[in-house]
Amino acid sequence: MDWSRQGGAVVSPARLADGRVAKVVLVAGRGNPKGAMLILADAPTAQNAYPVSKMLAAMHPADAADILCMQERIFGVAALEAPDL
Repeated sequence: MDWSRQGGAVVSPARLADGRVAKVVLVAGRGNPKGAMLILADAPTAQNAYPVSKMLAAMHPADAADILCMQERIFGVAALEAPDL
């Protein structure tokens, strides 16, 4: 994934397993249910933002792991090295 800072959030483009385009937005740690959101680019309704935890089945496993690791690196308490963004 290609992570970058956008204000207080960390974002990356993503492609779901079915080919849909999305953006991952990290704003808080894993303890917050809305700390990692997936925003669909082509959603047919106004509701186009979903917690990553609700979209795991639609994601590539490597992307899901990358999201969890980056979320922990930025907002977590584990000893993972902070990213240079």
